[in-house]
Amino acid sequence: MSEFDQLVQELEPVFREIQAIKDRHGIASLNIECLQLLDQFWGSHGGKGNFVGNRRFHHQRDTKTKFIKVK
Repeated sequence: MSEFDQLVQELEPVFREIQAIKDRHGIASLNIECLQLLDQFWGSHGGKGNFVGNRRFHHQRDTKTKFIKVK
């Protein structure tokens, strides 16, 4: 199995869960980005009620760093 095929298989349940979250909260668009020392998400409810949140890690990822509301 190629790396792409394996990623598709592993990410499919993630996308189903994201869609369920969007449906529960009436979110029209949701973007998620995971960088080496930064996780962030942003989106909107159909062009209104935009939101942004992120969490920054200092030297390495940990489970204690919480998301903060940016907008």
